[in-house]
Amino acid sequence: MNRIFSSWVGHLSSTFILVLMVISASVGQEVIISSDIDLKNDKKYVVLGKMQDHILLFRDRVNKQEIDVLDSNLKLKYTREINFSRDNPRIIAVLPSRENASIIYTATEKDTLTFHQHVINHLGETQDTVELGRFHKKRFKSNFKYAFSENQNKVVIFNNGREDKINLFIIDLAAQKMKWETEILEYDRVLDYKFKDMIITNREDILMLYEKGNNRAIAKSHSILLNHIAEGMSEPTLVNFEMPQNLSKDIHLAYDEGNDAVLILGLYTEANRSAALGYFYFSEEVANLTSNPLLHFHQFDEYFIQKVNGRRRGVNNTLDYYFIKDVVFQQDGSFIWVGEMYKEYIRRSPSPYGRTNGLAGYVDHYTEDVIIVNVDVNHNELWKNVIYKKQFSQDDEAIYSSFAVMKNPSRLQLIFNDEIKKNNTVSTYALDPVGNMQRRTVLNTEYENLKLRFQEAEQITDNSMLVVSEGSGVLNLVKITF
Repeated sequence: MNRIFSSWVGHLSSTFILVLMVISASVGQEVIISSDIDLKNDKKYVVLGKMQDHILLFRDRVNKQEIDVLDSNLKLKYTREINFSRDNPRIIAVLPSRENASIIYTATEKDTLTFHQHVINHLGETQDTVELGRFHKKRFKSNFKYAFSENQNKVVIFNNGREDKINLFIIDLAAQKMKWETEILEYDRVLDYKFKDMIITNREDILMLYEKGNNRAIAKSHSILLNHIAEGMSEPTLVNFEMPQNLSKDIHLAYDEGNDAVLILGLYTEANRSAALGYFYFSEEVANLTSNPLLHFHQFDEYFIQKVNGRRRGVNNTLDYYFIKDVVFQQDGSFIWVGEMYKEYIRRSPSPYGRTNGLAGYVDHYTEDVIIVNVDVNHNELWKNVIYKKQFSQDDEAIYSSFAVMKNPSRLQLIFNDEIKKNNTVSTYALDPVGNMQRRTVLNTEYENLKLRFQEAEQITDNSMLVVSEGSGVLNLVKITF
């Protein structure tokens, strides 16, 4: 599922190698753990992932930016300092691709703002640095955000602009050029629509999702707006979905590149925003978008609700505190969506005179069971299932909770921490194409002081992933091969 980022964040790693073998039911996993990385002088970091036979890591330190180059066993080979073409660059995004990595940044000179692309090859060397465009500074009124395509080649940078408009800048990373740019009306300001999500496709189509009236007091005006923008269009294509009978609890935008189809997916409710009665979706090829779209609704059946909630809450007719986490598209146009239960409790109101900001130090996080639903092209449920887990933590923003998804043609795997603590076991559920599941233990982190952030893990091959372990100012990168 595509995501939008308001800042560039990521993962890191280091040098020392430790190999653990865990055998479970005749299945072996290889686990490689890098040595400790001290982050005391680091402001931000990004794992750029696997490029040829190297793994690259970007580090923004106090007075400089660096690239660490590691081998396939996570052993540090060398470090290179990055020299930008302009002084005081303001980094918007650090983006990996299959062959290289790009740093998109801006620089200012008097009344002019310039966009730049700094390209780094698989050896950590500067391959090129180019200026992408020049614009007047007064055109921009907020920080830049971005979304990137599935093939990691197209990027859209956006920013609030003049006269209630939003600026869109489309960059082709491989061609190292800004392909086109435009200004469009920002709907949330004019028609009370609230921005929800944005996608840029491999073909440079931009899809923007808005919502209004998602409130019990004005539910009769509840609607969803899809905005489609492409190069050369005189005005955007607008698709409006009226939804007066229900409120949406959670809503997301996804794109099926294999079938050139957009997917709007959400959970719906009647009144209680924490309780989902079922899910709704719209799926259609972008070329066939019309002004009279049809939303499809599926209510959760009583058996499934009882299976998820258990006997202790079997009388309930809703799934409470669930959110959509991921979507997996299949070649025939069907899709699998994954939801997860998450809730938080504030233990007490923070004092305005305290030393902490916001709710830091006051929040309990519960991240529990996962539901998985498979829907075919004829709008039928092929199967659905539930994965049971219980994760609890305090005051950590739940960064060690949730799960990672590994995808390949034969199975889907969900990997997660059994408990949120240093000495912990890691488990995986493997699902076959018809929803059958098998659980096994992947590794035990006892004595290794690992705190794995699976929800930010990166799949690097069909059977391996990179996971960050972070705690007490120390970072490790962990490579798990199944």
